[in-house]
Amino acid sequence: LEWRRRALAAAPEEAALDVLSDEQISALEAEKAELQDKVAKYLGSPEVLNAVLSPEIIGTFMKPDADWRPFVSGCLKRVQDVNALGGPRMQIVWWGSLQSLARLPMWPVDRNHILDAERLLEQWAEEMDEHGKVDDRGFCMSTFSHRWERPALDSSAHPDTPDHKKAAKLATY
Repeated sequence: LEWRRRALAAAPEEAALDVLSDEQISALEAEKAELQDKVAKYLGSPEVLNAVLSPEIIGTFMKPDADWRPFVSGCLKRVQDVNALGGPRMQIVWWGSLQSLARLPMWPVDRNHILDAERLLEQWAEEMDEHGKVDDRGFCMSTFSHRWERPALDSSAHPDTPDHKKAAKLATY
């Protein structure tokens, strides 16, 4: 789908491999603390805490003539708000990519399988019909929280097992 291709995550910037000075490390730590504070305030805000999708609300979307446009615009606003906090942009992976790769995509090697969530929702909004659907489908984005299967402070760190059990489960979700 060409519209989805237009939502690919931006190419990574060239990483500086310089050793950081104590001053640079202190600046990064201050930036990290500031971002953590912004995230905590945002997640604790009434806007976030009061935005609950109850089973009753979700049920209204199951009707054939349901209007998904307010849901799409609400998702876009939430992603824009998160992106505006100053951390990394929200990125998502399509289940079809998990299925075709048979593993979680790796950044930046698999960049063509990683979508910028804000750009994806903007593209969806451009393509959607009068009911907020694209190709007769409503927008769905699921978030999963998990622990890394192979935590480490070096390049051996990986969120999945060597046999890619998480990617396989997510692809069938």
